[in-house]
Amino acid sequence: MRYRKIEHAILKLIVNDTDPPGRGFTLSGLRNLVAQDVPDASGSELVDAIKRLSHRGVEVLEPRKWNPDTRAFEAYKGADDERFFWTGDFRLRKTPHTQPYFEELEREVGPEPERRKIGF
Repeated sequence: MRYRKIEHAILKLIVNDTDPPGRGFTLSGLRNLVAQDVPDASGSELVDAIKRLSHRGVEVLEPRKWNPDTRAFEAYKGADDERFFWTGDFRLRKTPHTQPYFEELEREVGPEPERRKIGF
């Protein structure tokens, strides 16, 4: 399923991240990275995937954005998608549920098989 491939591609980017505030992205930058696995993924599909992953009953990832007023990263609260995702950068932080869900997706959609090069 396409939406699972998009979720897998996003989680693949953060599953090994060690930065406490999470890995920073702009939506266009994230789209370029996800395009390696899902070439035609749209910004709207990425936002929908992030929202699903952050509200699955268990939080698989935590979207965060810097708030200059409080001088701290704040978690996405489900409002003002335009400001949060489409303006400036945001961070995706893994949670204790990231790795198990990534492994589940890995079994389902798996890594793409490597293509063999034919030499001449």
